[in-house]
Amino acid sequence: MSKDRPQCGLILENTKGEILLQLRDNKSAIPYPNTWGTFGGQIEKGETPKEAIIREIKEELGYTLLDPEYLGVFPFDGYDIHMFRKVDNQIKLRNLKVKEGQCGEFFSVGKLEGLRFAFNCESIVREYIKRFSNNN
Repeated sequence: MSKDRPQCGLILENTKGEILLQLRDNKSAIPYPNTWGTFGGQIEKGETPKEAIIREIKEELGYTLLDPEYLGVFPFDGYDIHMFRKVDNQIKLRNLKVKEGQCGEFFSVGKLEGLRFAFNCESIVREYIKRFSNNN
């Protein structure tokens, strides 16, 4: 199911090196129901990817995203996903208001094994770990 506009996503990392993922709704009408992905969404006409991710994260988590770091573009199924990163040493799940999907959860590298991922999220997360994990 191809998108008609580029998308954006965020990997939000806490002080423990865990990353926040979204459990997508379990509805057959959406692509990849009941799988894990990043928070984010469609880049609207006239928006930059950075403007879009700041808007999407505010809408989906009630979180004010400041100075996200651009990770790059990850093509998938004929469209581009612009990915960003934010490390927030103060972030706690209880302070976020998950407004889209079933829930959000922080995952350590070890807890990612066996998760069912949406879209190309698994390859994005693996690339992220390769680039930023303290275990390297």
